[in-house]
Amino acid sequence: MFLFELVQNMEFNNQFIVPWIIFAILAAFLIIVYYGLKVSKVKKTSERYLYLLKIPEKLGAYRLNDKYTYSYSLASKSQFDNVSMDFIVIAVIKENEDLRELYKKCLVNDKKMNEYKQMKLNAPEYHLGKSLDDKIYCQIEKRLCNGISDNGRPTVPSFCFISSYTSPQGRRKYQNTIELTTEEMTIKVAEALLMDDYQYESIKRRKMNRAQFERQKMTPALRYEVLRRDNFRCKICGRSQEDGVKLHVDHILPVSKGGKTEMNNLRTLCEDCNLGKKDKYDPNGIN
Repeated sequence: MFLFELVQNMEFNNQFIVPWIIFAILAAFLIIVYYGLKVSKVKKTSERYLYLLKIPEKLGAYRLNDKYTYSYSLASKSQFDNVSMDFIVIAVIKENEDLRELYKKCLVNDKKMNEYKQMKLNAPEYHLGKSLDDKIYCQIEKRLCNGISDNGRPTVPSFCFISSYTSPQGRRKYQNTIELTTEEMTIKVAEALLMDDYQYESIKRRKMNRAQFERQKMTPALRYEVLRRDNFRCKICGRSQEDGVKLHVDHILPVSKGGKTEMNNLRTLCEDCNLGKKDKYDPNGIN
């Protein structure tokens, strides 16, 4: 008897619930349709929305990425240690025409940034109204306009430069990085353009082959001045040619480590001490 009454109640409840479910589905469908029509209306009639959409066309700024990266591979560890990132930047600018064209576009976008900000300030106000329909319109308008708030904003990218060296076996990898804004790039581009091709190639050869360049500065006259200053004796063991040794002029800080051919970086060593030292350097030791 109890089971029979329970089944009857379930059938009654089902008869009551099903119409409500159908009603809820229809109501949701009508709300979605109404909202879709409202969105369509806002897109067609909102002065602010239509104004913001046209900013890119009116502004005419270039579409650029946020950052551009350029790599420069060096042929030796000595080059990697001795060639500055400032020169790497200039080298890339001098040797990459596409970069110079990109920089011109960046300048255009940079100038258009103020124009873009003024256009945003001149945008029409949001739709106002007191009725429910007006309030719904205003909410949709704000949502749509927020979605395109940065529409047409000129991109002024940064420039990332990477110098790198990889050992022949690929066991060691070295890398230096510098990132510049468009404003900072202006200085580097000016430096590169003021440097004619002959001057650039001359500086590049000197910097890329700095060790060779420094060794070439060791003239007979400079060698004699160093020997005479050191009384023609080895600065480590004290021996001279009278003791049967051959005297060398040594770079205290080796050229391979950035040492320069200057009097304060030169000294007299005998052949044995110089060959034993090789390219070692201890800033706190006797060297």
